[in-house]
Amino acid sequence: MRLFVLFGSGTVVALAVTAIAAGMEKYGAANTPRAFGWLLPCCIPTMTLLVGSYVADMGNPPHAKPRVVPGELANVTQVLALVYVAFWMSTVLAQDWMKMGPLAWLQLSHLWLGPLQGLVDAPLGALFMKRVVAPAGALPNAPGGGGGAAVVLHRDGPGAGVAAVHQADEDDGAG
Repeated sequence: MRLFVLFGSGTVVALAVTAIAAGMEKYGAANTPRAFGWLLPCCIPTMTLLVGSYVADMGNPPHAKPRVVPGELANVTQVLALVYVAFWMSTVLAQDWMKMGPLAWLQLSHLWLGPLQGLVDAPLGALFMKRVVAPAGALPNAPGGGGGAAVVLHRDGPGAGVAAVHQADEDDGAG
């Protein structure tokens, strides 16, 4: 859910900034489609993956066991997503200060945003598609399963869809 909020809020802000800039004719009337043509590939693929994963998971019975994901995968995914959204939002917000013009700046940013988006979407896909359905403690890195950390994705109740990170103590499972 945190990733959905991160990308969703980034998408809304970027759409709003681009729409306001287009309304002020910052890009010129003829180039407004080019500005949105830059924006949509930055947000739609990842948002589609996030929304599709949540919709696909809705078909699972509410009494099903939570899915346990190794904490390292969740941590890497969240850090990469945060870095990507920070670069993406910086690009949108910095366009006023670039000497080359806002549209040229946005087009140039594909050089760093494209590879970053790929680095985010790979572990994001693994996070949602390669989850292991297992009771807590059944995985080596799960809570009570020998130490480490795990992320439990809940399907029902007030925390549905919210990832909870459980850090196991060194004493877990020792007694």
